[in-house]
Amino acid sequence: MPTAMSGKTCLVTGSAGGLGKAIASALLEAGANVAICDLNQSRIDQCSAEFATFSKQLIVFKIDITDESQIVSLFEHCIAKFGRVDVLVNNAGLMDHFDPVGDLDKALWDTVIAVNLTAPYLVSKHAVKHMQEERSGVILNISSAAGVAGFRAGGLGKAIASALLEAGANVAICDLNQSRIDQCSAEFATFSKQLIVFKIDITDESQIVSLFEHCIAKFGRVDVLVNNAGLMDHFDPVGVIKITGGAADLDKALWDTVIAVNLTAPYLVSKHAVKHMQEERSGVILNISSAAGVAGFRAGAAYTASKHGLIGLTKNTAAYYSKKGIRCNAILPGAMKTNIADALATGMNMEGYQTMQTTAAMEPSDNDLETIAKLCLFLCSDDAGVVNGACVQTDGGWLSY
Repeated sequence: MPTAMSGKTCLVTGSAGGLGKAIASALLEAGANVAICDLNQSRIDQCSAEFATFSKQLIVFKIDITDESQIVSLFEHCIAKFGRVDVLVNNAGLMDHFDPVGDLDKALWDTVIAVNLTAPYLVSKHAVKHMQEERSGVILNISSAAGVAGFRAGGLGKAIASALLEAGANVAICDLNQSRIDQCSAEFATFSKQLIVFKIDITDESQIVSLFEHCIAKFGRVDVLVNNAGLMDHFDPVGVIKITGGAADLDKALWDTVIAVNLTAPYLVSKHAVKHMQEERSGVILNISSAAGVAGFRAGAAYTASKHGLIGLTKNTAAYYSKKGIRCNAILPGAMKTNIADALATGMNMEGYQTMQTTAAMEPSDNDLETIAKLCLFLCSDDAGVVNGACVQTDGGWLSY
């Protein structure tokens, strides 16, 4: 008997075993055409034998889903055999070793991010190109129950640094922009005994190590880390918007850069911070996330994914280090007058921007930087000692609408 899935073409990643295999089996039983793709050849062979009676509905494909050229080939094979792609299930995933941020190897981090985050973006990017031709399609992402930077020399980071200096703290300001660094050095000259100013690329772990060495050499310890550095995307969705003439889709190089600055860098800096904080059995990490960390309409796919990921990193760090005297929280700002929008100087995806603008009538005015900085000062202080793993909305109520 025909079902709602009869004749539909479904592509399921990581589907030669476990949940992915069960999903593929259910879709085949429901009459759908299914593309099973996996990296494990023995499981692929087993699936081919087990699902032999569904040979007319089935294509089995060995693929490394972190390789975009192989993804392109996968879709070409699906279209050649079935004529279309109606459903994508991003199921492929890789577990870490339950390492907290301080013990997590960079190579393992990169592999997990590539498989669990970058690969779904890449496969979705190519899926929507085909789905839009039919003006129909479904993408299902298999997440997990686990789902539930140093200061910058401008914008919010500078305001936070200023508030901490005024409160008597020693502060390390780090940024990649030399002119802003020079401006900070001049502006905060009266705090020279409390201050270290450092030019750094926070995506380079060797420079992060050097930063901590300088901090320890001058101040003897590190008590607070604020991961504030961030990079905006161009409001690009995951794939081309063909309906209204085709804005450019999300470039892989931009995705990699945004993820590197907004997600991998906070992991790297936190990794080295907790090493020093554990020696004192005391420390605070504050991650500057965004309203885009819990909503899908505030930015493009790369920025949104990076800020969602930062919330996950916040909660994981809070859970693992709470008994070691280290707290980790995040704030979720709305619109602010900062330099993060510098990235838009090279262009903007107007359709993505217009999607964000649909909520503009409900958007409060720009959040005051000094007010946000005072909240950050509180969260970093002993007065907030009971606050751990919190993601605090600082958007004037924007996310409440």
